[in-house]
Amino acid sequence: MTTTTLPNHPLFDDGNFQVFQSEKEGLEGLANRVVTRGSVGYLRILGQEPEWQMMTMTADEDDGEILVCRDVPRLLRAAEAFSRQRGFTPQMAHDHAGRRYVKMCRIKREYEGETLDALLIEAIRQFFKAYDHMELSYTKTDLNDLYAAIAPSEDAGDVYLSDGVWLGADGSLSDRGR
Repeated sequence: MTTTTLPNHPLFDDGNFQVFQSEKEGLEGLANRVVTRGSVGYLRILGQEPEWQMMTMTADEDDGEILVCRDVPRLLRAAEAFSRQRGFTPQMAHDHAGRRYVKMCRIKREYEGETLDALLIEAIRQFFKAYDHMELSYTKTDLNDLYAAIAPSEDAGDVYLSDGVWLGADGSLSDRGR
């Protein structure tokens, strides 16, 4: 179930991720899909029948409804791991603004009875499995800054973030369960 106010309906929604048609400027000439979780974008899928290229996102959608994943190091590591697990060689590249991204793989419909959407959906599921098992990329300094910004006082003790995760004054994270 999509919980965002995105302007168009997803082409696919499995409850863990959504696939939307994208109208991103500068990518004309190719069908362009964006893979999200809620309003956070992770992947772009560019191409046309019968072949598509799957890559990490580098920029928000033009309408501001889908924002690119902010943990870029984690996103890139997950994309590289996913690519290697599938037997591909990940290709690092830079977009026109110099932002790094990973070209993860090509997905091609090989025979008439095969549906491209099924191939894409399975690949996306595998990507998110890799992403979900990657460690967060936040540094101790980032977490110390976060603690200073949200703690009610310097001696407040641990601060609850969400999903059973607590942030300590020393920048440590602890998972105490839900």
